[in-house]
Amino acid sequence: FVRAIQENGDRLLAMVNGVLNYTIAMASGSPEHMDLCSMGELATSSTRQAQVKADKKQQTIHMNVQPPALLIRSDGDAILQILNALLDNAVKFTPAGGALGVNICAAEADEAVRIEVWDTGIGISAEQMSYLFQPFTQIDQRLAREFVGIGLGLALVRRRVELLHGKVVVESTPGSGSRFVVTLPTA
Repeated sequence: FVRAIQENGDRLLAMVNGVLNYTIAMASGSPEHMDLCSMGELATSSTRQAQVKADKKQQTIHMNVQPPALLIRSDGDAILQILNALLDNAVKFTPAGGALGVNICAAEADEAVRIEVWDTGIGISAEQMSYLFQPFTQIDQRLAREFVGIGLGLALVRRRVELLHGKVVVESTPGSGSRFVVTLPTA
């Protein structure tokens, strides 16, 4: 009973934090703190957080940052929220034993950084793509019972990317996984 109470309390806390983060992002008109950010440190931090849930599903997480000392001037907290939300979804929608990862590299003659989060999960159909970044929406209500969440993670990603003057695109094949690509300016 205590374990069930703890799990439900953790789930409720995650939902409240999701609503708060989304509300703050929607109210914000600009990035919070523009500082030099180590993309390797941000990727490592986010990957460590995701690893806890991935270990429970025997999933493998890959991480590659090129160059390893890649720095950009941006809002590190916002980038961390983007990475956390994308990796959380990758873990959630990838079956046990699957793989997921983060690839980060300089792009567009070092004027931008490309952040790619991929997985070997269930994928997303073309019909579901139009609902993907809508707040409080899960693309398949049958999945809502299997995959716990309130549908704010990707809405938060899109809003944070917009505030950082970037763009996010999705490539996905049902049954083969998804690839979210975020492109952010470096200054």
